[in-house]
Amino acid sequence: MINDFHIPHKQCPAKAFADEKGVVHLGFNVFDHSYIVGNVAKEIVQIFPKALIQAFFPKGVELLVACHDLGKVSPTFYLKLSRLISQDSKNFNPKLWSDFKDLVDQENKQWGGHSTVSAVTLRKITKDQFIYKIAGSHHGSLHIKTKRISYDAEIFGGEAWHQERVCLVKDLKQKLGCDFPVIENEIQARVLCGLTTIADWIGSGGSFSQPYHRWQDTLPQDVCGAVQAAGFISPKITPGLKFADLFGSNIIPNDLQNQFYEHGITQGLNFVEAPMGMGKTETGLYLAYKALEQGLATGIYFGLPTQLTSNKIYDRFNEFLGNILVDQKQRALLLHSNAWLLNTTLGEEGEVGKSWFEEGKRKILAPFGVGTLDQALMSVINVRHNFVRTFGLVGKVVILDEVHSYDVYTGLLLDELIQHLLELKCTVIVLSATLTKSRKNELLKIDYQSSNHYPCITTFNPSNSEVKEISVALNELHNKNVDLVLSNADDSFREAVERANDGQYVLWIENTVDDAVKIYQKFSTYFNGSDIECGLVHSRYTFIDRQNIEDKWVNLFGKNNQNRYSGSGKILIGTQILEQSLDIDADFLVSRICPIDLLMQRSGRLWRHNRPNRHPRAICQMNVLTPTFGECITSGIDGFGTSALIYYPYILLKTLWVLEKHKINHAALQIPTQIPSLIESVFEDNESVDHHLSKYKSEMLNGKGSSLGLLKLKQLARSKVAKLGAALKDDERATTRYIEQETIEVLLILSINRDGGTLKSMVLSNGVEIHLGFNGTKNKKETALLIAQSTVKLPKSKLYNRGLCSTIPQALRVFLGSKKDMLLCLIQGQQLHEIDGLELNEKIQFQYSKKLGLVFKERVKQ
Repeated sequence: MINDFHIPHKQCPAKAFADEKGVVHLGFNVFDHSYIVGNVAKEIVQIFPKALIQAFFPKGVELLVACHDLGKVSPTFYLKLSRLISQDSKNFNPKLWSDFKDLVDQENKQWGGHSTVSAVTLRKITKDQFIYKIAGSHHGSLHIKTKRISYDAEIFGGEAWHQERVCLVKDLKQKLGCDFPVIENEIQARVLCGLTTIADWIGSGGSFSQPYHRWQDTLPQDVCGAVQAAGFISPKITPGLKFADLFGSNIIPNDLQNQFYEHGITQGLNFVEAPMGMGKTETGLYLAYKALEQGLATGIYFGLPTQLTSNKIYDRFNEFLGNILVDQKQRALLLHSNAWLLNTTLGEEGEVGKSWFEEGKRKILAPFGVGTLDQALMSVINVRHNFVRTFGLVGKVVILDEVHSYDVYTGLLLDELIQHLLELKCTVIVLSATLTKSRKNELLKIDYQSSNHYPCITTFNPSNSEVKEISVALNELHNKNVDLVLSNADDSFREAVERANDGQYVLWIENTVDDAVKIYQKFSTYFNGSDIECGLVHSRYTFIDRQNIEDKWVNLFGKNNQNRYSGSGKILIGTQILEQSLDIDADFLVSRICPIDLLMQRSGRLWRHNRPNRHPRAICQMNVLTPTFGECITSGIDGFGTSALIYYPYILLKTLWVLEKHKINHAALQIPTQIPSLIESVFEDNESVDHHLSKYKSEMLNGKGSSLGLLKLKQLARSKVAKLGAALKDDERATTRYIEQETIEVLLILSINRDGGTLKSMVLSNGVEIHLGFNGTKNKKETALLIAQSTVKLPKSKLYNRGLCSTIPQALRVFLGSKKDMLLCLIQGQQLHEIDGLELNEKIQFQYSKKLGLVFKERVKQ
């Protein structure tokens, strides 16, 4: 019987560590480790404002956190850990290990290891519905079988070992001087789950990785230092700053910014609806500063739709923080581009290759961060450690930009997130240029009769459900009349050529990468040998190449290009990534037809700035590439081409109908005045046109073939919403976006060096050589960054169906964090092959170049 041997709890080890010679020794015992982690939790809590401590951290949380590792007082864990120690150690009993090895494996695989033992023990001791789930989830998720086993099960050591765990709890109560907390609701419990996990990570690293003489004497200083090293520092804000202090002495706040400040921010949900280029970002940051100054917030998280938009906001956000933070050293820790990779510590889980190594995950724990919306969404979906992200969001100002850009699947998760943030006492600021009334009501979770004012500010106080709406006057500088031309590609190509030859700056936006590449190649061929330069930007470049392309073309098309018309014209072709957060100002715009809200976003790239030296012959004109509405009704939607695979044909048809109707009744588009009415006309029901489109509307709602409809997507999204204690998935299986076409990351390599079968080094696509393996890599985190910056995404459907990308060389795996799949490809000329020389697909040729990015071509039959 495994419970026939018995070890007092103060002799049960919690950790093991290797010395400089690689010899493994026992670390802190369970009691000491638990006591340290409890003190770490207590230190973290003190960073929060008093109101948030009262809301989320009841008296006694340090005891709850300290009890997370009760399960290490068990025979199976004792045997497993002592097995790591040298064979001649007195702590290791070979016969015991031989007799019970199978039970040790069984506990880990079938019952979730020591965290499950902690859970069942606390369920028995406290009889509380939350406490046992919190302790049992500290490795990311409560094991699914926890409810099926008793605290005194034989595999856990029976009653004798249970009593040792009971004694451990009593000793911790006495040492910490408190009893278990009273937890009132699930949101409080989820916050405490996050606190428990983070305190355990910090309490397992740095000074606490191995015991040392008289460590108790320096514990307060060590705990404080470890918490600060992990980035948990209460930000110090410079008070009394004005708008110009935040954004520059030459910046004068406009009516939108003045109105928002005058009416005050609501510690709840705030909407800023205004046209492109009216300063919504600065408005959000301005109000975030006021919340921080008044002690209403713990930090800021700025969430955006894509990595590209996050990168573009990052520099502006960084400059803003430099103006509001007192401690510049603190700022460097929090916002330096590599700070979370190089200068902070979260114990073993923050090391290279571990689950919290990646920067995106860790940034949400910092007081200040910019990232994609996905990182915040993973606080509400069923992924491991979702509650750590919940903890990272408590009390923050959360700015959500471009909310109109999400599909119905992500949109429903966004609804859940906003309610989650309000429960966390956050101040939520939603920024959008094209938000419909119905979508606004979905986010508010109430039936509110919104006005037709635009721009406007709306505030919602969740404590009393009060909604306030403030209209904002438009400055004449923000108004423009756009000539709308419904055109075909050939006519628009000729006009774009004429405009470029005249010295103008032309922007052409397609809906797919393949279409963008084709039109770029057509322009490049036409202008070959001339002074007119063509550019291409889309999502299938490596990070480095894409960054170089964007920097060049944003500078050319941006506000600060003083030599814009001193040379030849320019043509920039791209995809949807040109819709958002890029400061691009075109003289002439061509766009493939897309949903009306996105089309309005694209129109914001046309005559974006009030240039006194605008080209004298430039006309503010947008050509929309589209068939006619009548052609689509009589002959079908083939005229939409691949756009009908990207967007719902029903929305494309309604958009086309509204545009044709507008052309009949108006000489031009009045931007931004007419944006709300145009958008509402597309998304509201209209029997006069909808009866012609009933087939397409049904397909949108109910799906067609393998494509899911809106109703199914909403149902699918609801199934992803997390509940405390539910079984959770790994992060790489997180589904914050619904993607019909799966992708795989491809690492592009110029050459490799092997020693036998072992991969020793490689030259990446940017020419940088990296050495692999612990002995050959001086800076592992820097190497991981270089690898990440040299990847590009490839649709899995383009590959052979034969298990490609399933094997990553061991020498490389340590740098990939939680990634399970990556395809390693050599660039030979411009063509891609697997590193072992195999073709990716016998029917498709894969090429990569710095100009075109990753492209696919049908192989020519010999």
